[in-house]
Amino acid sequence: MNKSILMVMFSLALIIGQSGAIVWFDDGLIHNIDYVINEEVQVWDNPVTHTPTTVNLLSGGQFTNGLSIDMNSKVLLDGGIIKGEVVNVYKNAVLSILNGRVHNYRINIYDNSTFDMYNGEISGIWGYNDSKIDIYGGNLVGARSYDNAQIIITDGDIVGSIYCNDHSSLNMSGGILGQSLTSNSRAKAYITGGIIPGFNVIDDGQITIAGDHFAIDGEYFGYGVLSDDAQGRLTGRLLSGEMLDAYFNIDIYDNSRIILIPEPATISLLVLGGLFCRRRG
Repeated sequence: MNKSILMVMFSLALIIGQSGAIVWFDDGLIHNIDYVINEEVQVWDNPVTHTPTTVNLLSGGQFTNGLSIDMNSKVLLDGGIIKGEVVNVYKNAVLSILNGRVHNYRINIYDNSTFDMYNGEISGIWGYNDSKIDIYGGNLVGARSYDNAQIIITDGDIVGSIYCNDHSSLNMSGGILGQSLTSNSRAKAYITGGIIPGFNVIDDGQITIAGDHFAIDGEYFGYGVLSDDAQGRLTGRLLSGEMLDAYFNIDIYDNSRIILIPEPATISLLVLGGLFCRRRG
C-alpha cells in the first residue's frame, strides 16, 4: 500500500480513547455529511498533494464539538448544525453558510480566510488579519473586525452591535442592525443603506454616510464633517432610499469623525460647481 493511501486512511480515522478526540478530513476530496459527528472536526488540505478538502454539512448532519478549517479547504453549511465552543477558520480557508445553524460563542475568521453567509443563524462573527466577511442574509448576534479585516453587509438581521477596530473596514448597503455601529482605532465604515440605530466613533475612527436631507437634532445640516466631541440625533435619507434616524457620539480625542456625503452623481455636480465644502459640528 503506497504512502498516499496510508496518509488518507490515517487522516480520516477517528482518534479515540482520549479526551479531545478529533475527526480529520484532509484527503483533498469532497465529503457530504448528513450524520452526527460528536468529536471535534478539522478540515485541511491533503498533506501530500496539497489539494483542498471540501466538506458539505447537509440537513441531518451535525458537528457537536467545534470545527477548524485550515489551508485552502472549505466547509459549506447547507441545512446542518455546528455546535461547540468555537469555530476557527485559518489562512485561505472558506466557511460558507447557505442555510443551517451555528450554536457556539463565536466564529473566528483569521488570516486571508473568507466567510460567506446567505441564510441561516449564527452567533457572533469576528474577523482578523485581512480576512473577509460577507453577509448577504440570515440572522446573527453581532460582528467584530480587527487588523485590516473587511466586513461587507448587503442584507441580514444583526440583533446586536458591530465593532470595527484596528484599521479594519465595513461596507454596509442593507440589512438591519439592532444596536450600534462603532468605528475605533482608525477603522473605516462606509454606509449607503440599512437600518442602524446608533453610531459611535472613537480613536481616529471614521464613518462615511452617503445620502441626502441630513439634519442634526432636527436642524438641516447638508453635507460635511462631524467631529470635535459632537453628539446628537442624525436623520436623513440614505443612498438606498432608506430613512436614517440614529443617535451619534464622536469621541473628543484624536481625529474621530462622521462624514456626510451625497450620492456619487451629486458629488460630481457639486465639485464641478465648486459648492462642496466641509463643515465641522
